[in-house]
This record gives sequence, structure tokens and C-alpha cells, in this order.
Amino acid sequence: MTGQVGYPLPSPTETPLSATSPDILVSRTNAIMTAWELGDTETYRSHCAENVRMTIPAYGLDVVGFSAIWGVRVSMKPLADGSLDIHTVTTAVVEGLSVRARSHGSARSSG
Repeated sequence: MTGQVGYPLPSPTETPLSATSPDILVSRTNAIMTAWELGDTETYRSHCAENVRMTIPAYGLDVVGFSAIWGVRVSMKPLADGSLDIHTVTTAVVEGLSVRARSHGSARSSG
């Protein structure tokens, strides 16, 4: 997988979410953001819990479940049209098995 992920990720099938450390959860969050920008459906799905929730208050978004969340991604830019702008996780707070993360988007053309 391309993109910036802090360190190699364990396979989601090898490390269930219930057995992960905060560091692994944050690393998975970075992997999810990279998969989001690249349109990598399978990587995104593999690192998400079944009841994953995405909220973006600035856009009035509060969606639950992979299909609903990925529908938002596809509506932003069809997968066939390439990657989105660069999304970097700037803050990640682990609460149990949940991660609250804030990200920043940068234009791919200017970095």
C-alpha cells in the first residue's frame, strides 16, 4: 500500500479489533485515511469495524456502516477519476476501541 502509515500494520485478520493496542488503532486510522484518499475500497473495509461511524460536523455528516461511509467517498470523486486530495491525520485520540481523529486535506498539486 502506498501512502504514509507510521509503521507496518498487522493484518486485520491476524489482529482482531478487540485485541489491539492504542498504537495499532491509530495506525489503522492512518491506513483508513490513506485508503480514503486513494479510493482503496478493500483496505478501507478491512480496517473498519462493522459499525464504523464517520462524523464531519462541518459538512453535517453523521453516517454509520461501511456502505454509507464509502458512498460519501464515491460521491466526492468517482473511483475511476483517481485520488482525492491528500488527507493527513493531525490528531488521534483513542477511547476504548474507538478513535476520534481530526484530519487535514491538502491539494495534491501543491502538497
